[in-house]
Amino acid sequence: MQLDEDEDEYDVSRPAWFAQGVWAVTAWLLGELQNAPISGEVHDYPYTVRQVGLEKTHAIDRLEGNDWPDVDRDYALGVREAVRWALFVGKARPVPAAA
Repeated sequence: MQLDEDEDEYDVSRPAWFAQGVWAVTAWLLGELQNAPISGEVHDYPYTVRQVGLEKTHAIDRLEGNDWPDVDRDYALGVREAVRWALFVGKARPVPAAA
């Protein structure tokens, strides 16, 4: 099942796990965590767009039930949303990008 990224197709049932996924991506993108939030892979900081996008793909794979069965669904949803926000270039972000 291919998901339209503009849809909110998943309800968050455990907000704390969702927030944990958002926190993990944020800390990882800032270089405060070495391991990527879902894959656990370690890359040289700063990360490439491809490396960051791959974590979003892993989150989608978990949400669609294709891979990463040990990752909590709400955590994966938080990861997906945080990466989408970090890579968003079409509109102004709620918080400006760091200079």
